[in-house]
Amino acid sequence: MELVEQIAAYLESHHVLTLATVDEAGLIYELTLFYNWGEVGTRIFYVEVNKQAGWRTVSADAISEVAGFGRVDGVMVLHFTNHCVNCKK
Repeated sequence: MELVEQIAAYLESHHVLTLATVDEAGLIYELTLFYNWGEVGTRIFYVEVNKQAGWRTVSADAISEVAGFGRVDGVMVLHFTNHCVNCKK
């Protein structure tokens, strides 16, 4: 949890409201940052490889109001494949 606490302290010092879903092992599953210009949300799905958690999918979205333009929404999804299970080199 040390890294999560460091990130939270940084964001608080920059006046960014933060909501996070974190499990007992410190894995972050959902993170939303609220800035004065909008919000950014991230969701992380994990796969277990050799008893270690690895990212399977990361999805992020942003919502903002742009002066003179209006509401802007964006979405990005990354899928990670070919995780090595019982790899031999």
